[in-house]
Amino acid sequence: MTKKIAYIITRSDIGGAQNHLISLIKHFSQKYKLLLIVGSEGALTDVAESHGADVRVVKSLDSANFFSAIYELRKHLNLHQPDVVHTHSSLASLYGRIAAKMCNIKTVYTVHGWHFANLNNPFKARCQIMVEFLLKRLTSQWIVVSLFDKDLGQQYKLFNKNAVECIPNGVPDLQSGQHVRKDTHFKLVFVGRASYQKNYLAAIEILEQSHKQVSLTIYTSGREVAELLTRVETSPAKGRCEVIVDANNAGSLLNQYDLMIVTSRYEGMPLSVLEGLRAGLPIVSTDVCGMKEIVRPENGYLVSLENVVDISKWVEMLRLDEGLRTAMSKASRALYEAQFTETDMLASVEYVYTRLLK
Repeated sequence: MTKKIAYIITRSDIGGAQNHLISLIKHFSQKYKLLLIVGSEGALTDVAESHGADVRVVKSLDSANFFSAIYELRKHLNLHQPDVVHTHSSLASLYGRIAAKMCNIKTVYTVHGWHFANLNNPFKARCQIMVEFLLKRLTSQWIVVSLFDKDLGQQYKLFNKNAVECIPNGVPDLQSGQHVRKDTHFKLVFVGRASYQKNYLAAIEILEQSHKQVSLTIYTSGREVAELLTRVETSPAKGRCEVIVDANNAGSLLNQYDLMIVTSRYEGMPLSVLEGLRAGLPIVSTDVCGMKEIVRPENGYLVSLENVVDISKWVEMLRLDEGLRTAMSKASRALYEAQFTETDMLASVEYVYTRLLK
């Protein structure tokens, strides 16, 4: 009998966790029956339906309505009887693990970055750590996407012994993805949701501090796009900045640029940066969470979050030094091929499923 995997995630709009889940759905739909439970409709639900997954929208997943979310999840899990529940995003993972335990179903929780690690409020951070500690009893297996997250989870004793796997995110290879640009104009690219996490307004400040021959393209989506567009319109560098909203193909276009900038306040293992590696882009990023694992001295630079605008200094250095750019481009592509392919990621996740399904 074919086994069934249930995926639970808060939202369906495009983002790192959603794109990660799309990879899982496309691959595992060939081997398992799939159920997707999500808080809203969007790109993720479209992909899931096109690959034969049973899709259920539970709007209370994207809210603080605890009892309604648990009730709805339990109802769907009892109806569909999955063999494993695989949760993504912190809120959906809270609800999903409780509902799965009530239905006596094994659970996997993929940590796309610990949310408590990024809170300035120590009391709220301690509360979230306590919640994760209590949920430890309800979790069969953890997957973390970076060594930073694994070390942090072990520090606070959030894992059961021998029940955590570090599986870095991976993206599919594109033979056309290697860096091929030849242009006298220096093009920056920023890929990220218009949200507090991505610190997107800092990208405009970096452009304003950069040489007039530097331009910036921003691929974005999210609830704060209007604020971003307003900021661009009032910027003295607006003629050098292009904003592209809700582009599903941004990853395949990165070989048109010279350098990727990342201004995030916190990160897990961002797929957009892995796509930058795949395209052979040097990366200049804020030094947050696990970014050291994908931005190294041979392929980019890290700056402190407090001095994020200093990214403009590295932009200027790379603009003027073609030899350095070429060396970093090759290093980025080599790092992608060695550690961040989709094939390796899917094989590792399948190993986790196989072990739980025995």
